[in-house]
Formats: sequence, C-alpha cells, structure tokens
Amino acid sequence: MEQLNQSYYFELKDRVAELEEEKKLLEESLEAIQSIYKQMEKPMILLHKKDKKIIDANPAACELFQMTRKQLLMKSLHEFLYLDPKDIIDSQDQIIREKGILRDEMILELKDGTIKNIVFHAFANIREDADLYILSEVDTPIKMLEWERTMHLHSFSNLFSQIIDGLIMFNNEGKIVQANPAFCNVVGIKKEELIGKSFKTFIPKRDLEKYKRCFQKLCKEGSFFGEIRIQVKNKIKKFEVSVSSNVFHGLYMAILRDITEKHEMEKKILESERKFRKIFNGAMSGMMIWKDAEDCDDKPIIIQELNETAKNLFQLKNKKDYTEQLKTIKLTNQNNLSLLKAIQWVAHKKLNLCTYEVELNNGTRKSIEMFSKRNILPGIHLSVFHDVTHRIQMEEQLKKSDTLNIVGELAAGIAHEIRNPLTSLKGFIQLLKGDINGYDTYFNIIMSELERIESIVHEFLVLAKPQAINYKYFNVIKIMQETIDLLSPQALMDNVELRTYFKEREMNTYCEPNHIKQVFINIVKNAIEATVENSTSEKIIHISIHQTEDHWIKVVIQDSGKGISKEKLKRLGEPFYTTKEKGTGLGLMISYKIIKEHGGKIEVASQMNKGTTFSIYLPINQS
Repeated sequence: MEQLNQSYYFELKDRVAELEEEKKLLEESLEAIQSIYKQMEKPMILLHKKDKKIIDANPAACELFQMTRKQLLMKSLHEFLYLDPKDIIDSQDQIIREKGILRDEMILELKDGTIKNIVFHAFANIREDADLYILSEVDTPIKMLEWERTMHLHSFSNLFSQIIDGLIMFNNEGKIVQANPAFCNVVGIKKEELIGKSFKTFIPKRDLEKYKRCFQKLCKEGSFFGEIRIQVKNKIKKFEVSVSSNVFHGLYMAILRDITEKHEMEKKILESERKFRKIFNGAMSGMMIWKDAEDCDDKPIIIQELNETAKNLFQLKNKKDYTEQLKTIKLTNQNNLSLLKAIQWVAHKKLNLCTYEVELNNGTRKSIEMFSKRNILPGIHLSVFHDVTHRIQMEEQLKKSDTLNIVGELAAGIAHEIRNPLTSLKGFIQLLKGDINGYDTYFNIIMSELERIESIVHEFLVLAKPQAINYKYFNVIKIMQETIDLLSPQALMDNVELRTYFKEREMNTYCEPNHIKQVFINIVKNAIEATVENSTSEKIIHISIHQTEDHWIKVVIQDSGKGISKEKLKRLGEPFYTTKEKGTGLGLMISYKIIKEHGGKIEVASQMNKGTTFSIYLPINQS
C-alpha cells in the first residue's frame, strides 16, 4: 500500500512539472503574440460580435484611425463606415459566423473627412465575445473607384426600391427592364410580370398618337417632361412624368407621380373659384376684397378685387389701381375722413351695418351702407356696400309727406276759423272807408294785409283738402309764356332780365294747366327775388324747356342769386321752411305737392354766389 502511494506521488509530481512547463511555454507564446500584436505593422482590432464596438486596438490601428487607444475603445466600427451600408456589414457578419473567416473590403471615413479604402481579414471567436479584424489600407485609385461604384450602385438600388414615386427603366423600344414597388402598386401588376412589357400597353387608345410623338421627342432630345394618362384596370389615372436617357447601360429612366387627386382637386378649386367669381361679379351689392397696407396714411388699405357693382357705385374707371382712385373719396360730415380709412375702421372695430354719405370724385354725393367681414382668408378682408341714396331720399319724402298731412289737417282747422272773421273784417273796412275821409292810406294798408292773410288761407286750403283736378293735354310752353307775361312787370321793375330758350313752340303734357302755372309762378317769382338780392352778378334768369331722351319734359329755371347752402338745400319743400325773410315756406311746399300729384319730380342744384337751378320734370304721357 505504501509502495502504491509513493508511485502515485511521483506520477503526480511529474504531471505538475509538465503542466508548469506548458504554462511557461503558453506564457512565452502569449507574450510573443502580444509583442507581435503590438509591434505588427498591420492595424489589428478586436470587435464585439453583436454591436461591433472596438474592444482593443494595436498601435498600428490607432495610427490608421488617427486616435489614441483610449479614444478608439469608445467607438463602434459603424461610426467610421462611409455611407454606412449596414446591410452589407450584416451580410459580412453572417459569413463570418458561418465560415469563421472572411476576406472583404470596406471604406472608412475618419474624423477629419479622409476616406480610406480597407481590405480586411476577419477571424471569428478569437475571444468568446469578440472577432479579430486585420486591416490593410489599399490606396490605389482604381480600387477606390471600384468600391465607390459598388457603393453608389447599392445606394441607387436602395433608392430605386424605396422612393414613393413610380420608377421604371426601359430600353429604346419602350420595353420595361426594371420597376420599383411603387409603380407595381400603381398598375397592380407584379414586378416579374411587368418586366419585358411595353410601356405602350398602359396608354389609353385615344392617347396612343400623343404617346408616339412624346417617345419620338424623347429619342431625339434625350429627355422629356410632361403629363400622361395611364390605364389601370378600368380606371384612367393622370401622371406627371420626367424621363432621362442613358441612366444606366443606355437605358431610360422615368419618374411617374400620380397627380389624379391633385388634378381633381385643382378642378374643384377652379370650379369653386368660378362660382365665387360668378357670385362676386353678379352680386347686386358692391363688394371689395382688400388687405391692410403697411405704414401708409393716404392708402391705409390695398384693394385686391372690386366687383362691377362697386365700380359703378363709386364711378371708377375700369383700370387696376382702384386704391389710387378711391383714396380721394371723402365722407361728408366726418371731419374729411377718407372712404378707405372708414372701411378699415368699420372692419377692425367689428361694427355692424354703418351708413355714411360720401362725395365722389365728380362731386356727386351718395349715401352708402356698408359692413365688413375680417379674415375671410388670413389677412384678407371683405367689405360689402349698398347704395341707399334713393331709400334715404324716399324716407325723407315720407317724413315730408307725414308733415304735409299734419299741416293739412291743421290748415283745415285754421282756415275754417279765419275765413269767417276775415270776411267780416273786409266788409266792415270797406264800409268804414266810404264813411270816413282822410284815412285812405291806412285803409289801403289794412286791405292789403287782409288780402295777404286771405292768400295764405287759400294756400292752406290747397294743402288741407284734395281738389277735383281736371287733367288734360296742354302746351307747357304756353303755360310758361303766360307765367312770364304775368311776372315781366315785376322783373322789369327790379331790373331783372328773363331769357327763354324754347326749341319748339309746342310741347304737350298731361296736366292741370292752372296748377302747373301756379308752380311756375312760385319758382320764377322766387328766382326774381333771389336775383335782386345778389348785387354782385348780372341780373339774368334763364328759362329753358326741352324733351329728354327718357320721355320727360324738363323745365329749367336758373337764377343768378346768392345761392343756397347744401344744408338748407336739403330742407327745401318742408312746411314753413323758407330762405326768405318774409316768406312762409308754403309756396315751395305746394309746388312739390302739385308736381308729385302729376307724377313728376323737382331737382334743385345750387352754388353759393353763383345761383340756383330748379329742374322740373313732367311726364309726357298720362302717368
């Protein structure tokens, strides 16, 4: 037993000695390998199997990457790959796992932008978690060009497959050689079935002649850009196409973008714009599209569009610069505020319907009703205008009519109460005049004033009750001539000349002659009195009668008096309103009433210190 133990001891001792010898040899080998690794002229790196992080690098590798070992150990190989072709690196790694060794190429881009072409030998599982890469720099231009060509072809292939527009490559016969997935989806045909087909098979029959011309142009010029239609199953789609020649091995490449939806949308937009234009230009209301101007006092807004109604409303010339034409239009009774500023103010203050009187460039005044809507589009505003001049005039006429009715009712009562005592007064004055001598002057004054009272009472009666009027066709010129004959003595005494302008001797209208004569007497008499008051001008009254194109007889009575202000002009015809010191205002009121009953109208224009013109319009035929 003791001999066995001794024998086992010596065997174990020999084995330990052998192991120590092997360890010594391994240490020497490892030291030699490490020495070789460090002193090796070829760059060597250890890469982690999964993420390709650099675990170790020899000095030659540090020199190649232009980094210290410490800096390099923080990096991944992917950070240095030019164009980062990850799928190529993945395929290389798969070969390394399967075969344990690989010789291949890669291009590295250093931190200073230097590009290096590298040939590498990869050895798998040098460590449990790492592979060894031995790198060699290849600096021949041909090798670099070959690698770049490979990379560009690979990138082009990726781009060709991934681009969202349809891409096809075809030869000079129009046969498809290559097609990307996007085009295959558009036509609904697999790539394998597309290859070899003629592109012409997708063109609708009625477009074949156009396709032929386009293809001939492509062959001649080498490029083409335009729109084509492609038949996809039972539908026809519209495409924008760009074709280039000799892209690869003499092939043509076409980029096709489906613009069917875009085209339909454009059609809808055009239709919508057409409807808007139709509404905008055909609207009965004036419409203006505008935007705010920047730092411009005389042009606070810039007009983009005006419809025809607005142009006619503001009497604008048909040219583009409407802002320039409108900037001189002012609002009356608004401290000379311009129309453009008023439009802007109404919009920004978000006011409801506003009414202003404006004076146009030709001096015409109009009442305008307007409202605005801000930001119908970002920064674009809409203003709408209505000409309410006629409506306001009608409202004023209605007010006058109401006043006239009230005055009529009052007049009836006043006339009734005054007439009886007035008749008694006149009778007794005449009796006294015959019995008392020496007071004729006073009696004449009393009778004159009583007759004046009687005249006023008569005018009251005209207003108070409708009278039976005997209308008939009568010569207006004759009525005017009789009026002139009646008033000529007064005109002669006041040194006033009555000038007449009658183109014809006879001009008939359907009227009550005595009432028309009363109107002429009132207005001509007023003209004589106004002319006398103005001592600075010639004392001439112009009277003309003519027929207008729209079948009216127009009687114009123009004096050379002091004129009437615009404010007073508006009130003419109101009960008891007069510009004369001793007037009652009833004469003009009765004149307006008579002409209105005849279906006519009276227009008055006046200029201060130049005179006033009354234009009386009478219908030729029975109204």
